[in-house]
Amino acid sequence: MRKIFSPRLIRLVRIIKNKQGYTLIELTVSMAVIVILSSIALVNFSGHDSRNKVDLAAYKLASDIRKVQSYALSLKEFGGVVPAGGWGIRVKEDESKYIIYADKDDSEKYRAGEDATADNERHETIAIAADGIIISEVDIGGATNRNYGYINHIPPNPEIKINGANNENNDVLQVQNVNYIEITLSGSGYSRKVKINKFGLVDVE
Repeated sequence: MRKIFSPRLIRLVRIIKNKQGYTLIELTVSMAVIVILSSIALVNFSGHDSRNKVDLAAYKLASDIRKVQSYALSLKEFGGVVPAGGWGIRVKEDESKYIIYADKDDSEKYRAGEDATADNERHETIAIAADGIIISEVDIGGATNRNYGYINHIPPNPEIKINGANNENNDVLQVQNVNYIEITLSGSGYSRKVKINKFGLVDVE
């Protein structure tokens, strides 16, 4: 009688018949490996997401600095008049916001104490959208001991004055007309720096 099945096929059938299922130990080890790999992937994704938020906040700040510069160059009015000192942006350490202001009194800074008066200079408060991201450091021309920083754009020329203070409710500017300001935004162990020089060039580092 002619053979229908080849020896190789017969051996394969025998192997399949003799093959046992996975043991409990093998299943447990496999599940543990899957859980570990999933955890690593989740941590990496969360870290990447945090970095993206800091990056977006830094580029948004840089964009707003350029917007304020355009306000000054276009002689944008505030309260019906062009601000004598142009337009500025105020940053402060350990805050999750910054302020765009009209420098009405040509003081080259913003005074929070004037918000409720006729001399109010606040145009807009910009909140950093992502939770947990703050302005962690303000370096004003190398001076890091001034927690308030002011970037004033003076019309009609693209002139910029960079100043710093410890108290925004008076006229005292401890750091005046320096060459640059560097603003660090931080969150979840990651940070980016926004740097602007006295010529108006803005970089995100």
